[in-house]
Amino acid sequence: MEISLASYLPIVFPYLNSEIATPQTLFSVKKTAKLLAPIPRAGFEIRLDNDRSQIDFQQGILAQDKEPQILTKHLASLIASDERFKDSVWKRLHLFCELWSNPNSFLYPRITEVWLEFDFPDLNNESLIPSIFIGLSQNLNNSEEALAVTKYVLKLLLPEMKDNLLKNLSNCFTACKTPARITHLGMMLSRQTEGLRINITKIYPQQIVSYLERVGYPSDLEPIELLVIKLLKSVDYFRLCLNVGDTIDAKVGLECFMNPKPKLSLRWSEFLDNLVNEGLCSAEKQQALLNWIGNTTPQTSSQPWLSDLIAESCLKPPNQFSSFARIISHLKFVYSPPNLLETKAYFGFYHQWLQPNFTQK
Repeated sequence: MEISLASYLPIVFPYLNSEIATPQTLFSVKKTAKLLAPIPRAGFEIRLDNDRSQIDFQQGILAQDKEPQILTKHLASLIASDERFKDSVWKRLHLFCELWSNPNSFLYPRITEVWLEFDFPDLNNESLIPSIFIGLSQNLNNSEEALAVTKYVLKLLLPEMKDNLLKNLSNCFTACKTPARITHLGMMLSRQTEGLRINITKIYPQQIVSYLERVGYPSDLEPIELLVIKLLKSVDYFRLCLNVGDTIDAKVGLECFMNPKPKLSLRWSEFLDNLVNEGLCSAEKQQALLNWIGNTTPQTSSQPWLSDLIAESCLKPPNQFSSFARIISHLKFVYSPPNLLETKAYFGFYHQWLQPNFTQK
């Protein structure tokens, strides 16, 4: 049987509560995952209120373990054999991956990851056109170099960029003050929007309002400032998300992260408790997310372990074993003026090789 991302899903599907994903949703996710490369790293995006059943599905490809080469080869096979992948988006993505996977190329040391995202608002009509998120290396020397890499990527993936968009994008890079930097560029192709999504990381809470002022944010900044102050009580750091087009969109995203330290699960629980009390998250989705967190090993899995992982384990040191980590990555607050606030959760899984800690007696 040919291996794809879908091959790994049965190991984690038992932990997806029906409050997160209905059987119809899981069917759509698996159907799409069968077409994706055999790289076991994926994520889900859900709305935390009870009225939204939409789920978005993502696959992550990192610049390690020959993953760009695996993706490039997989895309070439799909484009050659499947009519659904004849769209120019997939061909441009394949060209990008060919360059990214080449150690001698301009992109190779400058791109850290690629995420392909699929929206499932209509389970009977899911699109095969992904949104594409590109991660920029933290080793880029300055905002000018980061902007040059971004423009290079856009020429490959979105060759027709309007002048006003490029001007606003350049301003967003220039406005970053150390240590803040733009780390991700999102091309929302599945949503048929001409704008781009940018994520600004390592931005201090007190920098957020001044940054938005510098890039020409078009609405009142006080609600965003109050939201940041409120969230500071619960989270360790933020990532600011903006939509950039002919203008800067008034909709703003604040992604909230917690440092991986002891009692992380308890901290997520307490944070979600607060959201439930404020009506921003249903109690059912809170419990479903907390139940997701954990590790699955061959000993604890309810499904047979994959043969390719078993074969790979034979080549590993005897003190390493195969495992799938199930994590909450972050929560996101999306503010739309004048007073709409939406909450989302991003969670997922990835394969890892663990080494048990033995205590010397």
